[in-house]
Amino acid sequence: MSSFGLDSASIFTPLLALTGDTAFSGKQEQYKLAESFIADIQASLQAETQSEIVVEVIPGNHDCDFDIEGDARPVLLSALSDRLHSFDPSGQSANEILRVEDEFVAFRCRLTQQQNNTASGRLSWQRHIPVAGLQLTIKCYNTACTSKLKEQPGEVLFPMGFELQEIPSDIVITMFHHPYGWLEPSNARAFRDRVEQSSDIILTGHEHISGGYLKKTLGSDSPQYYIEAASLFGDDGQSGFNVISVDLDANEYEVTKFIWDESLYRGRSSQPEPFVRTRLSGAAVLANTRAYASTLEEPGTGFTHPVAKDHLRLSDIYVYPDLLHTNPPNLKAGPVPIASDNALAFFREHDNILVYGEEECGKSGLART
Repeated sequence: MSSFGLDSASIFTPLLALTGDTAFSGKQEQYKLAESFIADIQASLQAETQSEIVVEVIPGNHDCDFDIEGDARPVLLSALSDRLHSFDPSGQSANEILRVEDEFVAFRCRLTQQQNNTASGRLSWQRHIPVAGLQLTIKCYNTACTSKLKEQPGEVLFPMGFELQEIPSDIVITMFHHPYGWLEPSNARAFRDRVEQSSDIILTGHEHISGGYLKKTLGSDSPQYYIEAASLFGDDGQSGFNVISVDLDANEYEVTKFIWDESLYRGRSSQPEPFVRTRLSGAAVLANTRAYASTLEEPGTGFTHPVAKDHLRLSDIYVYPDLLHTNPPNLKAGPVPIASDNALAFFREHDNILVYGEEECGKSGLART
């Protein structure tokens, strides 16, 4: 760790996070090479830190073996957009769609000593790790579950009809392979909302360009820290990785980007930045069942669309209303209008809100969204 400019004595639990594309085409022999390489890294880190090295890995599109895809999977994927919210992660369709990742699943089980025996457990999973008296949660979402051999931005689909159980944590790290721009737009928005409501640090891959940014929603004090991974073995000869240091005592974080430069990796460190917890990540949050979540998405009547899909959901057509905050902090200023575009952010940042209005003004629809 000293090579990274970190004091190994202060590192309680190093996390080695791989954000997808460990293999080139999801083959067993490719994972055997990866296991040997990762084992060397683990041994070096463990010798220096004298700490257990936690390893977590998620699949990317290159972790899919499309040679065993068969005829059924493309047909199932072509019909998935119309039933994405009611998709059964434990059904036969899910098993068939996920079969291209079988070698990845076996690799991850060997690497992490964690089991993913069910289809639903292969779509998303989480781990809870004690760190010096604190609780670290790692959430993983398999956005490569519907990957195709030649996928395009805006086409990837991730089933949303289930959710991981929320457990109070001191820090939540979320991992998924595809940045939001690769997901179908409405699916991307729903997925992003789910991720950001309970994540502190978000790790992505796929685009093979190291980067990062802090996102803070207007009116919110809870930012998200996005870290985008470089490719360790890129087609263009580029190689890089990120080292993220989080100091929960000082409430600071720092990211160092390492890029291969002829004979060694050279690091470029950011300045320590304030680290603010996401408001919901430290609280227990009840998760809807798949059946109830599907009920909430029913628009209440048989809407159809000539182009978009056979079955429209409430979230496809719902527009948040303009609201009036009648009890703002500064009562002397009077009621404060809340525009439709800001309504969702307002609800997320306030607890115990009472919404009232005329009968059939849309209170129930608002609550369901």
